[in-house]
Parts: sequence; C-alpha cells; structure tokens
Amino acid sequence: MTKDWYDNWTDEDLKALSEWDQKLIVAARKGEWLESGITEDVKKPVLTPRLIVSLATGQHNQDWTLHPEGLQISGFFVPEKLNLEGRVVLNGIYMIDCIFLKGINCNRSHLQTLYLRYSTVNGLFELIDCHISKDLDLREATLYADEENIDCLQGDLLRVGGGIFLSEGFHAYGAIRLLNSDIFGNFDLNSAHIESGYGASYSVHANGIKVNGNVVCNNGFRANSTIFLNAANITGQLDFSAADLHGAEENDTCLYCDGLLLGGDIFMVENFQSHGSISFIGANIGGNLELNTAQLKGCNEYGVSLDCEKTYVKGNVFMQKGFNAFSDIDFSSARIDGNLTIFQAHINGDFLASNLKVENSIIFAQNTFGEMSYVDLRHAQTDVLEDDLASWQNLEVMNINGFQYNRLDRENREKTLLQWLKLLPKGQYSPQPYEQLAQVLKNDGFLDQAKSLLIEKEKHLFKIGELGTMQRIWMWISGLIMAYGYRPIQVMPYIIFILILGENVFHQGYNHGYIVPSNARVAIEMAKNSKNLKQVMPSYTKFIPFIYSVDSFIPFVDLDQEKNWMPHGQKTGFGSLIRAYRWFHILCGWVLSSLLVTALAGLVKKDN
Repeated sequence: MTKDWYDNWTDEDLKALSEWDQKLIVAARKGEWLESGITEDVKKPVLTPRLIVSLATGQHNQDWTLHPEGLQISGFFVPEKLNLEGRVVLNGIYMIDCIFLKGINCNRSHLQTLYLRYSTVNGLFELIDCHISKDLDLREATLYADEENIDCLQGDLLRVGGGIFLSEGFHAYGAIRLLNSDIFGNFDLNSAHIESGYGASYSVHANGIKVNGNVVCNNGFRANSTIFLNAANITGQLDFSAADLHGAEENDTCLYCDGLLLGGDIFMVENFQSHGSISFIGANIGGNLELNTAQLKGCNEYGVSLDCEKTYVKGNVFMQKGFNAFSDIDFSSARIDGNLTIFQAHINGDFLASNLKVENSIIFAQNTFGEMSYVDLRHAQTDVLEDDLASWQNLEVMNINGFQYNRLDRENREKTLLQWLKLLPKGQYSPQPYEQLAQVLKNDGFLDQAKSLLIEKEKHLFKIGELGTMQRIWMWISGLIMAYGYRPIQVMPYIIFILILGENVFHQGYNHGYIVPSNARVAIEMAKNSKNLKQVMPSYTKFIPFIYSVDSFIPFVDLDQEKNWMPHGQKTGFGSLIRAYRWFHILCGWVLSSLLVTALAGLVKKDN
C-alpha cells in the first residue's frame, strides 16, 4: 500500500471506521488514554492500523490534531502489520497490552517514544535504521518470529536517544538482532528470556553495538543460543549476574565479547551459569572482571570454558567463593592492572596464562583442579605471588619457565617451594624457575633457602640435562664434595684430610730413605757415605713433610720442597707406593683446588 493511500482518507474510508476507531480519534485529540478494559486476548477489540499510522504521523487530510501526549492505547488488537516505515512521528506511541498480529515495521522511521509494555508482537518487529529520540520500552512484552525469519526483532543501525528495555519478564521466541546500533542510555534485558528458534545460531546478535550506559542481562536472564557482543562499545557495566547462557549447540560458545570496549565492570556472579564457552579475546575492560560463584558448565570445541586471551583488565579479576569451570581457563597474553584472585575455586581443566602480566598480585589459594590438569605460567609476570601448596597438590604439570615475580607471600615457605618446582614438566630442564625463586628468596633474606634451591637446580640438571661424559663426571664430583659449588666450604675437610695424609706418607717415606734430594750429586753422596744432609750440603733445603704435602698438592705454588725432594726411583716395594701416592696426591690437588677456585669465582659472579 502506498503512502498516499495511508494519508488520504475518503468518505467511504471514514464510514468503515469502527466505534473504537472513532473513540481513538477523540482520545488522541484530547491526549487521553483509550482503554478497552478487556484483558483476554481473544476478546480484545480491533483497531485499524492505518488509522494508528495517520494519527501518529499527522499525515492525513482530516482535522485530526494529535495531542502532545501522543497516542495512548491499552488492550486492543491490531490485525494487520503496523507500518511506520520511513515515517516521522513527532509524539510518543504508547500501546500497552496490545496484540500485533502481523508485526511492526519501523524501518528508517523517526520516532519519539515507542512504549509497548505488556504487548505481544506476532511476526517480525523491524527497526532497521530507525531513530527513536527517547526510549524503546518492551518491558513484559512478548515477541514471536514468523515462519520466514529466525529473528523476532531486527534493529541493525537502530539509534535510540534513551534506553532499550527488553526486561521484567520480556519474552522473545526468536532472535534479537541489533548490529551496529547506538543506544544513548541503558540496554536492559533484566530477567528476559530469549528462545531463538530451531537452527538459529544466536539469541542476541549485537556486534558493534554502542551503549552509552549499562548492558544489563541479570536476575534470571536466559538465552538458549549464542550472544554476540563482538566489538561492542559500552560506557558503563556489563551485568550477567544470575544469568543462564547456552550455546547454539553442544561444545559451542554462548557469549562472544571479542574486541569489547567496556568502561566499567563485568559481573558474572550470583551463581551465573554458562553452558558453553565465554570469549573475551582482545577485550578492553575498564573495571573489574568478577566471576565469583560463577558456574561455567560448558566449553567450546577446543575445550575452553573462559577465553580471555589478550584481554586487558584495568581493574581486578575475581574467580572465587565456589567458582567452578568445567574445562580450561585461558588468560594467555592478557594484562591485568590490579590483582588476579582465584580463591576457593575448582578448575576441572587447564589454567593457561603464558605471557600474562598482572601488575599487582596473583592470589591463588584453597583451589582444586581436576585430574590431569595443567597450569601454564610461562613468561608470565606479577609483582607478588600469593599461593598455598594445597592448590597445586593434584596438578599433573605446572610449567613456570620464564615466570617472573618480585615477592612471595605464603606460609610454610620452606616446605612448599620445592614441591612447587616438582610440578615442572617431566624430562625438561630449565634453570629459570629455580633462579627466579632463589632470587626472590635472597631478596627477602632467606639466603639458606635460596642456596638450597640452586643446589636442587643443579641436581635436576645432573638428572635430566644433556651433558657430555666429562661434564657429568665433573658435576658428580662437584655435587658430592661441595654441593655444586654453592657450599665451597665443604671442600675444606677433603683438602685437610689429603694434606695430613700426605704429610704422614711423605714423612714415613723420608724416614725410610724413599724421599731423596732431587739433586743427584747430593743424593749419591748421602747414599754412598751414609751421611746426613747437613754433612753433605748444609745449605740444601730441609725436608719438611707437611710443607712438601702442601707444595705437591697446590698447583702453581712453589715452596722449595717439591723441586728439591722427590720419591726414590725404586719401581717396586714401598718406594713404588710412595711414588704412586704422590701422583694421587697431585691429582687430588688439581681436582680439589680447581673445584674450590671455580666455586669461589662462581659465587662472586652470582653475587655481582
């Protein structure tokens, strides 16, 4: 039907108007409500949709001046589509508890207020590129999609100067589509139920939506298919408290907020339930992300229940007080300016947080994991790590290679640190987790614990590291004698023992003539005439067993003993034993001295 037909009323058209139509004209002039007083749907009187359009727009050839209060109608039946496409309505339309049998078309129209509380719309409600200066109010209304559409409301590019209210018992039996729409106030779906039809891939599709207030989907809000809020720009809060979300299919995502720009907090509390994955990939959240008591009962095809990869949270993240995740939690490459608190939570899958950056604290306490769960904190960063051993006990693997933190806040520190590191991936060696933890302990004044940890690092390297044969032998000796160089003082008893043993062996050798001057002339003269040293050459260096032991033991030291005295050349008997022991003595000197020097040099380097 043409616009001219709507606007030009003939005498025959006027005669065809019903008694209720005539009453509507009078009420519209006076700014009064037209109420049928009938609550039963099947008995509601009929109003002519053409008349409603003419009165609302003022585009007609009759003396029907609409009062500034607008059209105010309650309890009527509209049998044909209410067609306001392309129209300008200067006053509000208030139609309470009405039934629209064949939908409403407001595409490309300009409206003031559209108030359809308690009403029922059968068929598509079209609001594409529509401009509403104030509110779109559908509280406690019911929308039904027709056979040709999965949507019951289409509002792509909709502009609303106030708020949109699909709340307080609002029911939609079909999907809601609001692509790239713009709402100056709140988008309120409090306690709404959206039941998209069979095969629909979404319940709410609002990618690119801009909301200058809050988006409220709480207090029993339920959607049986996916909600899309990708690239949405929301100035206020996003509230899903006590909501119940479902994906379009099993192992599907029930909420997409990828690229979301949010000025306030996200609330998924009060036993919020999701039966699919929740995705905040690349989102920018200006406040907190709160999931206390949330029940994430599903996941996507990749086994992820909550995906916050590359998400930025300006406030804190809370998952506590009974938070439960059916599968994996992913905070890879995310950034949190406040704290990450996971307390009294259960994660049945993996916790993936590689390259996560938390400016303040990671608080992880009194949590449980499912069997075979895995924690990935590779190259994550935080200032303070606060945890407890109980939270990690039933983990299969915990990868903390590259994880950096400045302080630890935990009780029973001594008992828990090594247990924590035992969860590193089996068969892999990385020194960084040990060195990071040792540095933090050292900074806190726990020097003995730090040293013990570094010793464990070397034990781990010796056990699974890729070492050559000589490296492994050297490490074995170093570990046995002085704890891989971290306790160099332990080598001193070995050195003292060898020196004293050498003193005794060399003393006995000298007394029995098996240690002789290295000067051949002096040695021959002494042996030939059975003279003592003073008789042969009074100026010759006197043999002192302990000094000889030290001179032979320490490399690159010359105490005038080793070069002036030597074992007898006898190749058998006691003389050969003295010679063999001297070589053993020299070898021990090289090994133990090298170990001591290496250890001391290494400690100086570590301290620097």
